[in-house]
Amino acid sequence: MEIVLKNRDGDPVTHNATADAVRIFLADGTTQLLTASEGDSGGGDTANNSIIPDPEWIDDICFWDYDGTLMLHFPVDDAAALSELPTPPEHEGLTFLGWNYTLEQVRATEYPLDIGAMYIPTDGKTHLRIKTGGNQSIPFNWSQTVSAGVSFDWGDGSSATTVSGTGVVTTSHTYTAIGEYDVTITVADGCVMTLGGGSSSKVFVGSSTVNLRETLIEAYIGNNVVLGDYAMYQNRKLSALTLPNTIESIPSNALYQKYCLPVIVIPNSVTSIGVNSIAYIGSIQNRLNSMVVSIPESVVTLGTSTISNSSGIIRISFPKSITAIPDYTLSYVYRLLRAFMSNHVTTFGSNNFIGCYHLEQISLPESLTAMGTYCIYNCPSLKKVKIPRSLAAIPQNFLYAAESITDFFLPASVTSIGSGLLYSAGSLKRITIEGVTKPTISTINGLREIIYLSETVPASVVNGGSYCEIYVPDSAYDAYYAAFGSSYQPLVHKLSEYPGKLPTYE
Repeated sequence: MEIVLKNRDGDPVTHNATADAVRIFLADGTTQLLTASEGDSGGGDTANNSIIPDPEWIDDICFWDYDGTLMLHFPVDDAAALSELPTPPEHEGLTFLGWNYTLEQVRATEYPLDIGAMYIPTDGKTHLRIKTGGNQSIPFNWSQTVSAGVSFDWGDGSSATTVSGTGVVTTSHTYTAIGEYDVTITVADGCVMTLGGGSSSKVFVGSSTVNLRETLIEAYIGNNVVLGDYAMYQNRKLSALTLPNTIESIPSNALYQKYCLPVIVIPNSVTSIGVNSIAYIGSIQNRLNSMVVSIPESVVTLGTSTISNSSGIIRISFPKSITAIPDYTLSYVYRLLRAFMSNHVTTFGSNNFIGCYHLEQISLPESLTAMGTYCIYNCPSLKKVKIPRSLAAIPQNFLYAAESITDFFLPASVTSIGSGLLYSAGSLKRITIEGVTKPTISTINGLREIIYLSETVPASVVNGGSYCEIYVPDSAYDAYYAAFGSSYQPLVHKLSEYPGKLPTYE
């Protein structure tokens, strides 16, 4: 296979451990962006040790099977013509419950979606696959509403286990031989089993011992079973998971730190996703793989840090039912390339899109009215951001270190700007100011043009230094000329003299 290495500017380079990011152009037309040598050693899963794929489906509507198989993908423009949803292949022991989006929801979408297949074990019971090194006593924690209402068949020929009592209960089982075992959990009618003991020390499988948590490698949830807080916390070797459409919430930390799951399909019965519930999915160990989280329109609330630090995710689509993106929801999602959301979103909490090193584009909702501090912070690959006219205030440190943005349009709707706007945006060449609000741009050394569109001269004008040309409305030229100090008056020009096409909001 012929491989040509190029840097960010498209020039051929020789790749080594200290080189800038390089994009590999493969002979089949696909590309990959490498940000460090694959042989690098060192710290965490950051921008300096990730391989970022550019899959062909990145801007499409996608249908995913529970095992990560991409069943179908097509452009958003084709959604309205869709006549039926695809049928996934049959899986032994599982019954297909449907997709977590309806045909009508898919046809009505205006942006890419990740749609997931929902399943339940055919016998209605919960099935686990345990991988043990032998002579390991593996603890299990859960709560039950009926005494002895839950029975474990351990899959090794030993007697089944039931535990008396209600509320949080505990048992353990020792597998004497090395191997993989199928555990079948039967929940009696009228009993509800809640996985986990409600804390990080009482995880459903493995309790407080990290290496024992890693014995759980597959989980297929059946009837009368729900997730509790910390249910599958740090079960980092879990590689397959199905959740039935009887589960109403994904509680706090329930699916935290899933390194090996290719897809997390949230059933369309779920209305809320808790704090840190699906955070830290993906890691340096599986950085070559892309992970998908499918969130249906039944979900109306998200907890803080929902998917923070999830380095396996390269795109996220929020359903139109979500109106607020809480604090830290999208912080340090290092490999994120795309984020899609509807024009129902009105609020961004603080620290969203912070440290999303590979995020290339984002469309802020036209309904957005409020953003917290440190939004879209340290996203060096971001090339363009359109500020919606619904937004009156730009928060502190917005677009801080947006190193790839070359052009910025400030609409007249913005009447308040926090400090740090475009601080250290070293590639910025042009700012267009539609209204009379003054941005602070003294730290942008490479700025070459400032364009004023308002015929009303701002109370305080801003210049970009001795090499920055300033263009103003012809009818207000004299007033603008007088507003600038003598050092900058030679740089003030009429808009009619602008060499090229003037930027517009659209």
